[in-house]
Amino acid sequence: MEPTYQSLPGRSAGLAARYRLYQGKDHVLLVSQSGFQEQYRRFFYSDIQAFVWRTTLGWMVTASVLAFLLLCSLTLLFLPEGQIALVIFATPLALLLLAHLIKGPSCVFEIVTPLTRHRIPALDRLKAAKKFMERITPKILESQAGFNVPVQVSAATEPTPSTSTEPSVE
Repeated sequence: MEPTYQSLPGRSAGLAARYRLYQGKDHVLLVSQSGFQEQYRRFFYSDIQAFVWRTTLGWMVTASVLAFLLLCSLTLLFLPEGQIALVIFATPLALLLLAHLIKGPSCVFEIVTPLTRHRIPALDRLKAAKKFMERITPKILESQAGFNVPVQVSAATEPTPSTSTEPSVE
């Protein structure tokens, strides 16, 4: 039997909650786990109007702090037992910095529907957000193929001569 949900790119874990995304037949499911409680939020493909994302400075700030701490721990090499301090402090910091840099820039990602604009905490990295959009966009286009999209007319459009509203002088 085919599984009902497939895991999507993007997951996030904070101090209070964990977030995961799943792809259903006609919707995206956001699962929020906090302690022993789970919350589910569905975003139907036919309701999704846009994805909005922006990069954040949190990635650079975290990388800068980790790099500064790494440099400070490297100064411990000048102490008599510097090699031990290097292994205890510098190695874990270097691994954390490397993992942080590999994950890439951080971002804030939102799904816009007719009723709301919902932040998706599971997509907190730009790489995951791009993979998510690559997988979901075809499903959205497929489900919205039959809808008539209203065309907006620009305010700068010149009226045609036959529809001019200027008064005539006789």
